[in-house]
Amino acid sequence: MKTIKDRIDEMKQKGRHIGDYEILKAFEQAQHQEYKRMSRLYERAKNIAREPDAYFITLTYDDRHLEQANKENMRKWAKKHLNRFIGNDDYGKENGRYHHHLFGNLKEHITDLASSWEFGAINIEKFRGGKSDIKKIVKYIDRVAKHAIKHTASEIIRSKLK
Repeated sequence: MKTIKDRIDEMKQKGRHIGDYEILKAFEQAQHQEYKRMSRLYERAKNIAREPDAYFITLTYDDRHLEQANKENMRKWAKKHLNRFIGNDDYGKENGRYHHHLFGNLKEHITDLASSWEFGAINIEKFRGGKSDIKKIVKYIDRVAKHAIKHTASEIIRSKLK
C-alpha cells in the first residue's frame, strides 16, 4: 500500500512540481485506497459471518516452539481447517509473544480442535451471528486491519477466493 509520501516521491522522480494540488491529490488517492481495502475486508468478513461455522481464533506459540514461530505455520493450519479466513500476525503487548488472529469458517466439525495447533495454545470463540454481531465483526476486522498496520504486525492474511 503506497503512502502519501511514496506518491509524492514518485511525482518528484517524474520531475513534477509538488504544490498544494499534488499533495491533496496524493492524500485523496491514499484515502480512496484505504476505503477500497476496508470495503474488501468488510465484504469478506460479512461472507464469513453469514455461515453458521464462523469462529474467532487466536494461535499462540509456547516456549518450546518459539523458534519455529512464523506466519507460514498459521497459513498451513488455516488452509487445513478453514474454508475461508482473514487474519494477521502480531506480538502481544504484555509479554511480546508472537501469535496469530483469525476469523474464518471451519471446513468440518473437529471434536478436538484445540489439539490441532501443535505449536502452543489455541483460543476458539464461536461467532454468534446476530444483527448486532455483524457490527461487532466489522469493528473487529477494522481493528485487525489497523492492528496489522502497526510496526509489530506485518500484513493481513487472507484465504484465496474460490
